[in-house]
Amino acid sequence: MMINNETSADDKKEAEKSRQIRIRQASKHLDVEKNPCIMEQDFAFRCMDEHDYDREKCSRHFQNYKNCREFWSFVTRDRKRKGVKPYLPPADEREEVKKQYSKVMPWLK
Repeated sequence: MMINNETSADDKKEAEKSRQIRIRQASKHLDVEKNPCIMEQDFAFRCMDEHDYDREKCSRHFQNYKNCREFWSFVTRDRKRKGVKPYLPPADEREEVKKQYSKVMPWLK
């Protein structure tokens, strides 16, 4: 029985190591694993393209992007302080994390 536990633990470590390598190799700005605000970033950039780079017309998109960045920075710092790894939750866990932190940042609702 102990061999199976060790094997599954080794498999988990290897999977996590593989995941970390993939994250490091990917571009920070184009990878949803490293940039949880990629959608907000794209909206802001598209708005700039559509409005001849008039930032004032896109201020709502940029504020939304800024809010997103602040939120995930807060979550990362909080998880780091609590010793929760990974500090930035994987993409598939982020909806649940948003629900957990919505009381802290009410604009999230």
